[in-house]
Amino acid sequence: LGLGLATALVAGNMIGSGIYLLPVTLAATGSMTIVGWGIAATGALLLAAVFARVAVLCLRPGYTLADAVRDRFGAFAAYQWSLLYWLCAFIGNIAVALAVVGYAAWFAPLLATPGGSVAGTIGVLWLLTLANLYGARTVTRIEAVTLVVGLLPVVAVAIFGWWWFSPDIFAGSWNVSGRSAWAAIPASLILIFWAFTGLESAAMASAVVANPARDIPIATVGGTAIAAVIYIAACTVLSGITPAAEMATQSAPFASAVAKAVGGVAAGIVALCALVKSGGTLGGWILVTAETARSGAQAGLFPRFLAEDFGKVPRRALLCTAAGLTLLTLATASPTLGKQFGVIINVSVLFCLFAYLGVCAVLWRAGTRRDRILATAMFVFTAGVCLASDPLLLGFSVGIAVLVALSWAIVGPKLQAARSTARNASP
Repeated sequence: LGLGLATALVAGNMIGSGIYLLPVTLAATGSMTIVGWGIAATGALLLAAVFARVAVLCLRPGYTLADAVRDRFGAFAAYQWSLLYWLCAFIGNIAVALAVVGYAAWFAPLLATPGGSVAGTIGVLWLLTLANLYGARTVTRIEAVTLVVGLLPVVAVAIFGWWWFSPDIFAGSWNVSGRSAWAAIPASLILIFWAFTGLESAAMASAVVANPARDIPIATVGGTAIAAVIYIAACTVLSGITPAAEMATQSAPFASAVAKAVGGVAAGIVALCALVKSGGTLGGWILVTAETARSGAQAGLFPRFLAEDFGKVPRRALLCTAAGLTLLTLATASPTLGKQFGVIINVSVLFCLFAYLGVCAVLWRAGTRRDRILATAMFVFTAGVCLASDPLLLGFSVGIAVLVALSWAIVGPKLQAARSTARNASP
């Protein structure tokens, strides 16, 4: 990948399904989440700078972030970092599937009911798993086409939606949370950060970036900046078109806003674009999750039966991923799609932020004095976002992280044996 494609990778992975459904979840707080967007965007840009510096100092072709963690803190830390990031990707698949179902409900209202939402989510997960079983080339072609199609409605609302923006609606929905701004805004940050997960995409794909030291920093910061501008503009416009109480009951906020502005036909086109983009994103993330499991199995991180040969379709990993996602969908079912989406992204983002903490620690260890100041500040910021999240979900996520750490006693020896075997087999 060159600079242009690396930047597109970052921006495209960030501007995905989250922005299509996130306004529904944030409507429970109100339009004052614009403050949260500003804080989150600033934090995301500085985190992008952390990844950029780590790329310059540590990365090269064939050398991953997990390798950087292992070299600075050992195999135990690399195991935790890798598995927590895999959990983020695994759980996030359900949130993407919920966005697909939310916009499909524009055409099939039955999918907006609790039972319909669960059935639709499971159905779309298995449908795109089957597409992956057909071959990775099929899924990547789908994702390439859906990227351009899906971005059109978000950009259109961000640019042209100001014609229908009402300051009175925006002000009337400022704080509907029932809490003070000092309590509500920090609590919204974990939800908003769902839209910024993916800022690490270029760094995670460093093995296929032509010039990591030069291109990853520019792509990471540039892609994050592009996404931040589009996010803030689009969500501000939506808050001034649709009252928060009404927004909270919707499953397709962008389509509903367009319907108010220019009519149902255009709204249907927007819903279709969002549906297509979310579906393409989901297919790609299912593939990434399965490939991560296969790679982990090859290294001894996951059960050995998932370690199929590279170059072949990871059938066992795909089927196990789909089965696990089905069970998790049933376990997290909620009366409203927006509430279920909020629960899922809370947990997924927490695991992602745990991984970000590890990258901050790598920069602190590898960098200059200025790098250490940046790393320390972003470590504190990231930890603060985690602590401001729902206490129950934070406790659950920390509990899983503890179990991951304890599981090293079982998996650790296998991981070390796999690395020794690989080193002995290399020429």
